[in-house]
Amino acid sequence: STGTMEQLYLALIMSMAVGFSDQYPMPIMIDDGFVNFDQSRRHAANQMLKQVSEQTQVLYFTANLEREFDAGTVLDLGKL
Repeated sequence: STGTMEQLYLALIMSMAVGFSDQYPMPIMIDDGFVNFDQSRRHAANQMLKQVSEQTQVLYFTANLEREFDAGTVLDLGKL
């Protein structure tokens, strides 16, 4: 399925970013990357982003405010 392929792609990108972060630190930018994920995949991906964000900056852009992100980590650009 599309969700499975996108989940594999996300895992590959995250592993590369973490692997290279010591030598080449740079943020990871994701533009609504979980659109085709079901609820369990979305939850697992969010948990992975939390872990990865401990080592490198993660910027996740979305128009869907119903995602399960911690309120303290969200910057609502519409309120700036």
